[in-house]
Amino acid sequence: MNINELKAFIAAVQSGSLTQAALRLNRVQSSISQRIQNLERKLNTTLLERQADGVKPTLQGVMVYEYAVKIVDAMRECQEKIERCNYDNERIRVGVVECLPSYIVDNILDLNYNGNLNISVSIGSSHNLLDFFEKGDFDIIIIGAGFASSNFIRTPVFQDKLVVVNSISLSPITSFYDLQDQVFLLSSEKAASRKNINHLIRDKGVCPKKIVECGSYPILFSQVAAGKGISLVLRSALSKIYSDKIRINELPGRYFNMQIEMIFRSDTIGKNTLELRRLICDLFKSQSLKKPWF
Repeated sequence: MNINELKAFIAAVQSGSLTQAALRLNRVQSSISQRIQNLERKLNTTLLERQADGVKPTLQGVMVYEYAVKIVDAMRECQEKIERCNYDNERIRVGVVECLPSYIVDNILDLNYNGNLNISVSIGSSHNLLDFFEKGDFDIIIIGAGFASSNFIRTPVFQDKLVVVNSISLSPITSFYDLQDQVFLLSSEKAASRKNINHLIRDKGVCPKKIVECGSYPILFSQVAAGKGISLVLRSALSKIYSDKIRINELPGRYFNMQIEMIFRSDTIGKNTLELRRLICDLFKSQSLKKPWF
């Protein structure tokens, strides 16, 4: 048997029609029929029952179908791994959590102009980036700690304080009591800081008046500056353009710490990917990240 025979059989079972299977695989129906007949001859059994309204698998066909899907999936996975090993100059897809300062994204993109790296960067929440990573849409992601499973390799790269920000026109926030009945602003309901807010609600009895999703950090900061609510953000994510509009309030406790991790798969072994991981680790060691923006 060969992979094309298995694909023809899978398509016929899934569509319930040789005609539809041919359309799906961009082949003529006679070619699909011939491949399935070859497979039946090699296995010495009947795999499909031909009916007036299409085809359906026999008992043996159901068994072969289950194995065929596994074989085709394994072949596809094998080809993908070979391609990743063979093409060191292939584009490396990186996802970066939105709460990090633009300095990080700028410097990762600058690596495109140094050496042979070919990098694309996307921004998103920790949850969304992880979802896409699990589907294979990213090679490396940089997200909040504690979201990824142990199936992936996790390397801590950065730790920073979470601070409460509010409008400079409002009173300072000096205690957990000051967080009561406040409107909490989030860039996204799936933002990494949402977990810290949940801990405050559960452990400290903080009861927000409302939790509002803003859609992006620029909008969040403009809403905070306008006095529409408060937010919990990384200290390093703040920009100088808000220095005269937003007050930074630091509170003690584990609720106001965040660690950032770099996540990748153990089978991502391309030479350029290994080099990029090293460069990202060096980037996060830069003193620029440790200096307050304002």
